[in-house]
Amino acid sequence: MPEGADKTPETLLPANCVEEEYLYVAMQRCKCGGVYEHDLQSLTKHGETACDELTVHCVQCKKPRAFAFDISAFFGKLENYGKITRPSRLFDVVEWLGIAALFIRDSEKHQHEEKRMMLAEADFCLDQVLMFYEGEDDTPVAGAFFNQPGGKIAEGKGAIFSRKQVLKLKERTEAARAVKEKEEHDGGDN
Repeated sequence: MPEGADKTPETLLPANCVEEEYLYVAMQRCKCGGVYEHDLQSLTKHGETACDELTVHCVQCKKPRAFAFDISAFFGKLENYGKITRPSRLFDVVEWLGIAALFIRDSEKHQHEEKRMMLAEADFCLDQVLMFYEGEDDTPVAGAFFNQPGGKIAEGKGAIFSRKQVLKLKERTEAARAVKEKEEHDGGDN
């Protein structure tokens, strides 16, 4: 993943939704090893491309950094808000599944609302994993491991990425996601 060190975004990152943007930034580390804290989100243009620019700073060394996300997958298309219409180009199958596993694991340390929110985030990540499967195929499409060395997974690890395994994990998470979506929908009606 790209690493920068200043307030000027070094590249335009393709995002499918705002949640993916924030997750991407949360997974980045400053050169000093610190995590980033958000300062500002702004809508900008890079040429003719609509972008979300997230300005952050390192909580450890305080150095600022900016990330610019290409939001053409959903910006200005109301029918695409809240929908993911293509596989991620920021995170591959391994990364989405790993992030989902972390949310599931960490949810066990919490109760009630915090646990449900973490499981809902895991469910979102698993939905992203499933975007890399075509039709009823049990294995991800070619190119689904684009951030792994050589674009491949280690020998003998393929079963982890079977659709069957991903759907088993979703059984643990989708009820929490449904509750979250219902609350968001009901809250929007007030």
